Amino acid sequence: MLVKCYGCGLKIDDTATICPHCGRTSPHISDRRLADAVNDAWTKSGRRVNKTNAGFFAMFLGWLGVHRFYIGKWKSGIFYLLMFFSGVGTIVTIPLSIIESFRFWFMPIDKFKTKYGLE
Repeated sequence: MLVKCYGCGLKIDDTATICPHCGRTSPHISDRRLADAVNDAWTKSGRRVNKTNAGFFAMFLGWLGVHRFYIGKWKSGIFYLLMFFSGVGTIVTIPLSIIESFRFWFMPIDKFKTKYGLE
């Protein structure tokens, strides 16, 4: 069975641990299936992202934008930081991050992957 390489995006054999095209180490397909079972997704850079962890980051450190950085959304993470340091933005970022934490926790993994551009 062929799967997409996380490095270059070309099709490789699912038993291959290294892409013959770009040389990147790729997790086995069984690891990906296991990740789906435990609410994990993969970023485009091949880093694992757990939606439960993202929810906890949003709940407890969301006012700083940590959850946005964790899921790979750097621009919105910087926006959260700027809003927090402006003072007035704290009124906005705290409720938003609490709402996002519940979204992360209760969103199905497939929708989470689609919404945040994960694989």
